[in-house]
Amino acid sequence: MKSLFSTVSTVLSLTTLAHAHMQMSNPPPLLSKFNKYTTSADYDMVSPLHADGSNFPCKNHHKVLGTSQGQPVAKWTPGQSYSMTITGGASHNGGSCQVSLSFDKGASWKVIHSYIGNCPLQGESSYDFVLPADTPSGTMLFAWTWFNKVGNREMYMNCAVIDVVGDGGKKKKKKRGTAATLSTRPAMFVANVGNGCGTIEGKDIMFPDPGPEVDLQSENMAPPTGQCAVSKSASLSPSPASSPSGGSNSGPEKPSPEKPTPKKPTSEKPAPEKLTPEKPKLEPASPVPQSLPSGKPVPDTNTSMTWQGGSRPSAVPPPMPSGTCTPGSFGCTSAPSGDGWKVCNSSRTWVFAGTCGPDQVCKFNAANGSPYCVPPGFQFP
Repeated sequence: MKSLFSTVSTVLSLTTLAHAHMQMSNPPPLLSKFNKYTTSADYDMVSPLHADGSNFPCKNHHKVLGTSQGQPVAKWTPGQSYSMTITGGASHNGGSCQVSLSFDKGASWKVIHSYIGNCPLQGESSYDFVLPADTPSGTMLFAWTWFNKVGNREMYMNCAVIDVVGDGGKKKKKKRGTAATLSTRPAMFVANVGNGCGTIEGKDIMFPDPGPEVDLQSENMAPPTGQCAVSKSASLSPSPASSPSGGSNSGPEKPSPEKPTPKKPTSEKPAPEKLTPEKPKLEPASPVPQSLPSGKPVPDTNTSMTWQGGSRPSAVPPPMPSGTCTPGSFGCTSAPSGDGWKVCNSSRTWVFAGTCGPDQVCKFNAANGSPYCVPPGFQFP
């Protein structure tokens, strides 16, 4: 009886774990039970990616692309608003999420929206985003990624196949969202998968580059730890989409995949085939210096932050009286009230960007050209 009880307890524990996390239900991911094209469902969709990164991206579900199980599940139009739905039993106190697009079967990704804090919520929740107005027509991958706030340091990822129809922003029809083009969108943030980049337990990850579309719902953020790769403003010029029946293999050269490097040696994989449309050209990612444990990353001045709690600086900070500066550079300042940081805008004018918290001062790290809010007396290594 004791053996039977132990066996039953183990099975129940495993069943609980299988339903303990979260998954995307809409758009329905590849091999998901929510996907009408799935014939061989993965009932472990709620589990995180492997710690060694061996099933990044998409838990390797992108390998069914080109089969009956890899058909598009949604039809979207550039510049229009859409939403995704996340469901599950344990949200680990939320965390931070991103939604991204891939034009080359998962070899590289462009973030189109970041959600910092309270993502996802317990049970079922929906998150809005805008498909960039210059998204080219064709078939592509849409991914939801999540970094949980509490629990093991993990990365979750579900991927769905979508069809984009329209002119990629050429029509005069009014579009929603920011005017930011795909060329200014950052690469997907990747961590906790054996690539030397990690997140801090108990904190909402503040993405090094969240992109121009951000929902900010956290007052307990922290930058990543370790060596984290990020590419910003990479060269990307979407080519006109080929017709579904075109079948041309010509196009720009593929970029190097922005994938994590597993700790264990793995066999070399062949370069992924291209989806339609032809892949926009991306430059390799550049490394980001190691983040400070108590540092506070500075948001991009072109980022449209949506804050839903507490007080924050105005969306359009007042210009600061000073000389010319280099656009995109950062610095520390004591104006207009207390210690904070500033950024140089496109008009070559310093703009106040934010205030440090209580018992913190702003210090500039010349090694990576960024200001950080740190305790008094802190010295950079």
